[in-house]
Amino acid sequence: MGQDLKGLSDYLKQEGNPELILSYFSPGDPLAWNIKYQPLAMTGAPYRPWLINSMSPAKEYLAVSVFNLIGVLYDDHNLFNWLRDYPVKKKIGYTIYVYDITSDISLRKYIRDIYLKSGEQTYADREAKIIEILKPHDLQP
Repeated sequence: MGQDLKGLSDYLKQEGNPELILSYFSPGDPLAWNIKYQPLAMTGAPYRPWLINSMSPAKEYLAVSVFNLIGVLYDDHNLFNWLRDYPVKKKIGYTIYVYDITSDISLRKYIRDIYLKSGEQTYADREAKIIEILKPHDLQP
């Protein structure tokens, strides 16, 4: 249970413990490996809706299990297709792909949309605020 969670935990420590959005499939508990996360379209894993990442993360990663990437358990099997052309920062074993979303507006829009579709308004609002913060603003005199 919880394939590659230890590897993810080790990698996050190596990276300075960035904030994490996690979409994971397994009954294994990421918290057993001290992985703190904001959940996204979780399937099978314990769901902890109480954690919301900060509004100004120095570094934030998205980790998605391969099972979720291929969309087997979702009504919309293409839920994560937008990640196909995005560079993977790290593959953890054979089951978890990690992406750096720290300053990527387009990825955050997809994440916001998933939260909206699933009725997770608080998480969607967080992503919308971060998108606004990240938007390049014209400097007017």
